[in-house]
Amino acid sequence: MIDLKKIADAVRVIREAYAPLVRTNTVCDGLTAIIDELDPPAKPLLSDAKVGDFVKYDIDTCLRVIEPPGKDKTLCKTLSGVIVYPYTSCLTKASPSEVRVKIGCLEGTVERHDGNPQYWFKLRSSEYNYALISIDMLDTPTRELVESLLRAQEEK
Repeated sequence: MIDLKKIADAVRVIREAYAPLVRTNTVCDGLTAIIDELDPPAKPLLSDAKVGDFVKYDIDTCLRVIEPPGKDKTLCKTLSGVIVYPYTSCLTKASPSEVRVKIGCLEGTVERHDGNPQYWFKLRSSEYNYALISIDMLDTPTRELVESLLRAQEEK
C-alpha cells in the first residue's frame, strides 16, 4: 500500500532543497500543490470560533458567526445581512484577510492603506489590482464590515 504521507514528506524535502536554486517560485508552487493534495493541511477547527468571527461555508462564501457554534449547526449571517443556519461540519474558520467584500461593481479583500489609513483602504481584487476607496463614502453596513475586517487584521 502506498503511504501518501511519506511521499508528501519526500516532496517537501525536494522543495526545500530546490527552492534556493531557482529564480521563480513556479517549481516550488507546483511541489506545494502536490504536497497539499497528498497530505492536505489541517482545517482550522470551528470549535475555536467566537461570535463575530468569519467562517467559510464553501469555496468562496464567507459568513459571520452570530451565536456560538453548535454541535450540528451554527447561526451565521452573510456579508449582505441574510441570516443562515448551515451545518457546522461544512464550516471552516476564515482569516479576515480572506474575506471578499462586494462594494458596488467591485469585489475583493480589504487592506489598510499605507498613506492615510484613517480615511482610505484598499479593495484588492488580485495580486496587482486594487481600488483605493474612501471609508467615508461607504454606506453604514459596509463601513462597519470594512472597519471590523481592518481591526481584525490588526489584531492578528
